[in-house]
Amino acid sequence: MIKALLKKQFAELGATYVRNKKTGKMRSKAGIIGFVLLFVFLFALLGVSFYFLAGSIAEVMIPAGLSWLYLALTSSISVVLGVFGSVFTTYAGLYQAKDNELLLSMPIKPSAILFVRLTGVYVTGLLYGSLVMIPSLIAYFIYEKPSPSAAATSVLTWISLSFLILTLTCILGWVVALIASKLKNKSFVTVFISIAFIAGYYIIYFNLNKLIENLIAHAAEFGEKVRGSAYPLYVLGKGAAGDWLSFLIVFVVIAVLTALTYLILSRSFIRIATTKSSGRKTRYTEKRAKVSGIGKALYYKEWARFSSSPTYMLNTALGTLLMPVVGIIALIKGKELTSFYPVFEAMGINIGAFLPPFILAAVCLVATMNAVTAPSVSLEGNNLWIIRSSPADTKKVLDAKQYLHLSVSVPPVIFLTVCIDAALGIDVVNFILTVIGAVMFSVLISASGLALNLKMPNLDWTNETVAVKQSVPALIVVFGGWAAAVAVGVAGFFAVKIMSSTVFLLICITVFALAAGLINLWIDKKGTEIFENL
Repeated sequence: MIKALLKKQFAELGATYVRNKKTGKMRSKAGIIGFVLLFVFLFALLGVSFYFLAGSIAEVMIPAGLSWLYLALTSSISVVLGVFGSVFTTYAGLYQAKDNELLLSMPIKPSAILFVRLTGVYVTGLLYGSLVMIPSLIAYFIYEKPSPSAAATSVLTWISLSFLILTLTCILGWVVALIASKLKNKSFVTVFISIAFIAGYYIIYFNLNKLIENLIAHAAEFGEKVRGSAYPLYVLGKGAAGDWLSFLIVFVVIAVLTALTYLILSRSFIRIATTKSSGRKTRYTEKRAKVSGIGKALYYKEWARFSSSPTYMLNTALGTLLMPVVGIIALIKGKELTSFYPVFEAMGINIGAFLPPFILAAVCLVATMNAVTAPSVSLEGNNLWIIRSSPADTKKVLDAKQYLHLSVSVPPVIFLTVCIDAALGIDVVNFILTVIGAVMFSVLISASGLALNLKMPNLDWTNETVAVKQSVPALIVVFGGWAAAVAVGVAGFFAVKIMSSTVFLLICITVFALAAGLINLWIDKKGTEIFENL
């Protein structure tokens, strides 16, 4: 039974890459190879960046006899990234999978279901953690040239730490599940907690270079502090560097923690997985109902779906949270930014002409982080028949999905553009045109995401995380949007040499509007037919 469940679990994890979600048929060999190569490319790209980071630390610490500190530091970073990368999917993957109740109704032990669910969490954490640990181990082997014994303990330590990632991720997911089962508006609580994690991550990220420089400059002093005040970290590093006794201590501690976590989860799995939030009791008060049109009702439906899912909000509308922050920072740091104008002028760059296209490109780059329509069709899932059986016109159903994206994206896009324009002192005409251009780009992103999801829907998911985080349309929209934003910046750099920035912005607005119009025309004609035949 466990073998069959594991096969099902891994089939779900890799379904996007091997099966066409629209037809249910296997993809061609070329399609599968293409998806795999894309994943490998992205993994390798991130791995290379972490290798250069690890190499800069290794070339200082390892010759100084601090191999244990290097391994302890990189191991800690890999654990943090592994937990951070997989904690957002743990709650949904363990407790909110659509087939939980179906599996629990079958003669399958809950412990077996939990074990299989945990394999998915483990693989996710392992992949995220490996982004750091594999490049770090490569740098360790190059700079240290360890003995076979030390090489073995370093690899075995990473394998052990992958279970520590699983344990910490499950603990955080379990806490979120317990809290969420008692709350009515649990989605916004989950989003708030997730944003706190993200904020902490970016604070560390933007201060990473300074932290690394200080660490390298005071490596020996830092090592002594770790040995005295953070002894478990010292034992971890010594074990990874070839001390078998230290390694066995780390291994036993992690094994005990993993076993205890599994025991606790197995006892609470059924209760949390089947608990439905009852909400607060309310007293009935008679009042007149307001009648709204079909379009407004469909929009409210889309908004309710969006606001009830932390996974949906976090993965498709993170830009809505980021853009106001970036805008405020631009207002605060505006004078510092303008102080670089003479440097650009000395390089022969007409900053006054280039600035408006650059602002439009920068805003478009951030706006691409919102892709609300990209998984919106897939999220209908098994409930697609409900909207299909309603008297609502298909065009209005699809329009409501775009209206949701625009209501979530356009206000922060306008705010960000206005803030940057004001901070950098853009003239009135270009001020207005950059705002219009940014809004039209958001309209283009909205239409593109919906069109792609109509062509590549995923309706048979059992966990909405698959529909959102493994959405190929969302991937295409994000990377395609980045490419378009970069193209605007590069084209603007050369175009302002032969035309005014005002003319260039007008061209960009026209291109965005035409592209969005053509895509929406396709949605109205072909897209509605596709939706009706899903």
